[in-house]
Amino acid sequence: MNHQWDKHKFLFMICTVLLLVLGSIVYFLVHSRTDGTPNEKQVASFTTSSLSASSDNQVNITGDYMANTGDKARLDRNGKQNGKQWTIGYQIPDGAVSGQFTTEWKTEGDALVATDKMKKSDGNTDFTITIRIFKYKAKKNHLITITMSDGNPNHEMAFANQKDFFESSKEGKKEPPNQQDLDIAAIMKGDYRTLAGYWKNEEGREITISSDGKTNRNENISPNLISTSKFPTLNIRWGNTGALIALFKIGFKNPYGDKSDTSRPRLLLGQNIGNEPADQYYYRQ
Repeated sequence: MNHQWDKHKFLFMICTVLLLVLGSIVYFLVHSRTDGTPNEKQVASFTTSSLSASSDNQVNITGDYMANTGDKARLDRNGKQNGKQWTIGYQIPDGAVSGQFTTEWKTEGDALVATDKMKKSDGNTDFTITIRIFKYKAKKNHLITITMSDGNPNHEMAFANQKDFFESSKEGKKEPPNQQDLDIAAIMKGDYRTLAGYWKNEEGREITISSDGKTNRNENISPNLISTSKFPTLNIRWGNTGALIALFKIGFKNPYGDKSDTSRPRLLLGQNIGNEPADQYYYRQ
């Protein structure tokens, strides 16, 4: 009787051990598979981030550029093929100058834009360079513009990779006009929403103004409430110096003389604004 009981007890113990071992194996296999497989959201997030960084690094702006004056500039990548370090070389009245900068690309509408402080060979550290690639997703032969400025409109230099860019700008063919008018009352209260956008004049000079009152050249704008001019103006400051932005609504003519397209909102930039040539007026693009 005892012998039979011991036999059943022994078999019960063996089955229990086998079940425990089998359960442990199943548990290990299930959890090992779950832990080693990232969920769908993790995969998508990692892939998107990698593609974005890779795409930015592969943007190639190497080449020759031409200014509205006929001057030329050369842009080359520094170091490795997919790096973000660049050197631009160009001529100024004192001779050849080069500048180094880094591109961190951001999107503005259908354009790809990078802005950075330049390290120039002549020691000048006041200049900011802005690279703009238009419609970069839509076609291969992108229009690329380069703007270099220390905040003073008289020192600004503009280059493009297409020879007809400045001629097309004068003919008004490159970009359709943006007819949103300036809300002067709101602007003079610090609401810059109707002023925000990308503006360019017929000389190829350009400025981008954001709704928070900053420009692509790291300048700050503010209402000029003590102005005695015959048109509304804003202060635009860089460091300890500054200039003015004159605001012209649709249909409003410059009282000092106006040969601009008054059917569009316009801006003038300068320290002393009066009867300016037509190619000095900035139009929203």
